[in-house]
Amino acid sequence: MPGYNWMGKYLSDDALLTDIIMPGSHDAGIFSGDTANAGFLGWKGAAICQHTGLGGQLNAGSRFFDLRARLVREANRIGQSTPVSRSVQIKKKNSIENITNGEDVDRGRIRFYHGGKKTGTKGADLDSQLNEVKNFLQQRNTEFCILRFTKSKEVPHAVMNLVSEILGDNNLLYQGTGNLARIRVGDVRGKAIAIFDKDFTGHNQTSGLHHYKKNDACTNGLGVSGSFSGSPWAGKSVSTQQKNLKKYELQSDRLYSWYQTQTYLKNIQSSTQSGVGSRDNVKGLFNNLLNNEMYDSVNIVLMDFVDNFKCRNVYRSNVFTASRRLNRRQILDIVED
Repeated sequence: MPGYNWMGKYLSDDALLTDIIMPGSHDAGIFSGDTANAGFLGWKGAAICQHTGLGGQLNAGSRFFDLRARLVREANRIGQSTPVSRSVQIKKKNSIENITNGEDVDRGRIRFYHGGKKTGTKGADLDSQLNEVKNFLQQRNTEFCILRFTKSKEVPHAVMNLVSEILGDNNLLYQGTGNLARIRVGDVRGKAIAIFDKDFTGHNQTSGLHHYKKNDACTNGLGVSGSFSGSPWAGKSVSTQQKNLKKYELQSDRLYSWYQTQTYLKNIQSSTQSGVGSRDNVKGLFNNLLNNEMYDSVNIVLMDFVDNFKCRNVYRSNVFTASRRLNRRQILDIVED
């Protein structure tokens, strides 16, 4: 069963973001194919985390995207010299300097990455992937997604400008204010929630450019708790995530992200697809989501190589746990008051 419209099928308009659970894509901009064919000197297999671009991931059911962008020397595509920012910054040695002063920057040079310059891999260009998000949301107005931009010190202005141009100018950015963990699903359908970490300085909620806080609530954006744990062995990763979850299970002012990932030195696709990988372990996660109330605080399950099977085992749990999740939030609200 395809996951392109599961929010329209399974989520009530009155549910808050803290009441639901969604599949998410770890390092969503690094995927197999032509767009990920140039590594920085590292091993591509340990850096590529997805099968397809954001459009394919959205159609599979993923709704939360972990994104990092940088400025690279060569463009991913030819003939795309367009001004993306009046001030694009790039690191040079130990300093950060302005390299454009109004000059055109080939937007194909702003690309996703995973890892460092000597150990990672460049992925797709930001421009093309934002257009895939735009096309999906214009066709599926019952759905929404969250775009989390982090670790983009080199090009913060350019990233925000492209998000505003491609999504904001098409009325596809959610522009509400306050703590976004507490907004209604019905108010954000057909929109992207774009959140940016402290590397960015142009946050403006009424323009749809929201703050992101890690492991904390956010009064002018979205807070997401949870910690990455990298291991090629799924069992070890799951046990670490269970320990992390216990730290945050009594919170209702932010989202919680469970990392169903196996990113650590080994070939990620081989690890996740094997008999001991996260593809099989996601069945166990589904059982825990249904039967263990501690998991009611999980709102996002970040995964490598998302597909219909993995996403379905996450989002369908909304059907069985909706009333329990609502009760949890209402009880926590009373306690916090």
